[in-house]
Amino acid sequence: MLNGLTREQVIAALQSRIRRDEGNLSYRRATGRHTSYDDNVQGDLRAIALAICYLEEAPHREAH
Repeated sequence: MLNGLTREQVIAALQSRIRRDEGNLSYRRATGRHTSYDDNVQGDLRAIALAICYLEEAPHREAH
């Protein structure tokens, strides 16, 4: 599934996902469309941010 993606590309994709979801959540709050699902997404964003930290700190190992 990750064939061909570098660690840096995975990190960039996760960061992009965070920015996109934060924008969507902000819009939903501003327009009064906030739901409990949005709270779940916010929790997921924390987990994604933690995954980025782990990827950045983990020893670099390229799969062969």
